[in-house]
Amino acid sequence: MKNKKPATIVLLLAGGSGSRMNRGINKVLLPLAGKTVLQRSMEAFLPFADQMILVGRAGDASCFHDLLSRLSFPLPVQLTPGGLTRQESVAHGLLCIDEKPGDIVLVAGK
Repeated sequence: MKNKKPATIVLLLAGGSGSRMNRGINKVLLPLAGKTVLQRSMEAFLPFADQMILVGRAGDASCFHDLLSRLSFPLPVQLTPGGLTRQESVAHGLLCIDEKPGDIVLVAGK
């Protein structure tokens, strides 16, 4: 029997409000050369990930769902609401992991 390689899980923190950018929208949803910042981040980690967990503000959930429905990723992407702080958001994302991963990659912009 073959041993299954432990999964590499990418935890994307996307709970910002974009207030420092004066745009009134979460900065990961802003366009950057034809794609959203979030899409570019997700694509950058595709070669390394077995699963992605997107942690974002509840108020942005419909935007995240719309974006994810238009994209086709060859791995599971789970959306979960973040917390009031970055630490709470990380904790919410970690609670979504249901198996012991090999590695967890934390992607947190500032």
